[in-house]
Amino acid sequence: MKKIITLLFALVLLVGCGSNDSLANKTPDEQYKIVMDNTQNITSMEMDMDIAIDMIYGEESIAYDTSTNIKVEMNKPDYKMSMSMNVEDESFQIYVIDGYIYMDLMGMKIKTVMTDEVSSQYEDKASVDMIEVDFISNLESKFENDVYTITYDVDDSVLTDIINEAMGNSIQDLGADGNIIVENVSCQISFDKKGVINGQKMAFDIVFSDDENSMKIKYDMDCVFKNVNKTVIEFPDLNDYVEY
Repeated sequence: MKKIITLLFALVLLVGCGSNDSLANKTPDEQYKIVMDNTQNITSMEMDMDIAIDMIYGEESIAYDTSTNIKVEMNKPDYKMSMSMNVEDESFQIYVIDGYIYMDLMGMKIKTVMTDEVSSQYEDKASVDMIEVDFISNLESKFENDVYTITYDVDDSVLTDIINEAMGNSIQDLGADGNIIVENVSCQISFDKKGVINGQKMAFDIVFSDDENSMKIKYDMDCVFKNVNKTVIEFPDLNDYVEY
């Protein structure tokens, strides 16, 4: 079970201008690029992320649902983050402020100094992750209720490389050979008339095996982005956290 939880957290943490008139005259590829450029300039945001994970191992199947709320202020060097995660019946809170990480893990409250390496990891996790337009295809855009939606395909091999790099250590912990295959990928982003992202969906299957066993993980993520460039984090009292 510990190995499965390790993989679950890797999956959960795995995972990204124009005027009103200009977007209507752009191709789906051009719209996608505008949205992607805008994500690079986000200074703060709130994200609600729901993930459904179904692990199929031989004849057994284990399903997990996770919900995560992340608020982030990205102004360096004063980077701040608040993250609340619910995994089945357990909840976890993580706060980043003043160079420290504060973690409330099932009632155990600890804090630790934020190193440059860890800071980079948290900044990556609390960001909008979009795949470069060169690696996607079949983009289709529609506009309804003042919201643009683009659906697109991602080459399985491209996402396989991304997942391999992001999850390599967790896969080795499970005893697999570290080579995985991603298939059945479907993706969608939504954004307003200014090209500011407000939603992202991604679903895919991860398949890997070793000499004796194989496992399939069905992964379905739904993100909603709110208060982009307007988020201000309110932190609880952190004085009772013990430095570790």
